[in-house]
Amino acid sequence: MDRDRIREIVRIAQESPLAELRVREGDLEVRVLKGPTTAMVQAPAAPGAAPESTAMVPADNTVVVRATKVGFFHRGKGPSAAPLASVGDRVQPGQALGTLESLRRLTDVSADVAGEVRQILAEDGSAVEYGQALFEIRSDQGADAHASV
Repeated sequence: MDRDRIREIVRIAQESPLAELRVREGDLEVRVLKGPTTAMVQAPAAPGAAPESTAMVPADNTVVVRATKVGFFHRGKGPSAAPLASVGDRVQPGQALGTLESLRRLTDVSADVAGEVRQILAEDGSAVEYGQALFEIRSDQGADAHASV
């Protein structure tokens, strides 16, 4: 199964009302899951206040950055591009760490928190699922950080 075939499967899944689509060709299976649309509500910050991160930071300060859609993961701004982040790099909230390619469009995968990239959990060019872990960041925030929902 080649990339064009996988892209076609993703396109079909996105255009259909199905919540899940599985296609098996030989010993390779592609599974596309669509999750429910969710909305996050956050109260506006007081004037002059620094914005807070919406990321949950566990006691060990490790934050997992996950795929926000199904597609192909690239460490750079597309196939064969230089990586945007490497293990040991310091990152800031909103900084692009890599990209997801879906339907020939690239979407940035961004850091939720300031910290250090500890692990890159997906291979460059690999197909990833919605919610799949892509990066681990050791957050600079204390264990008392919280999420706003």
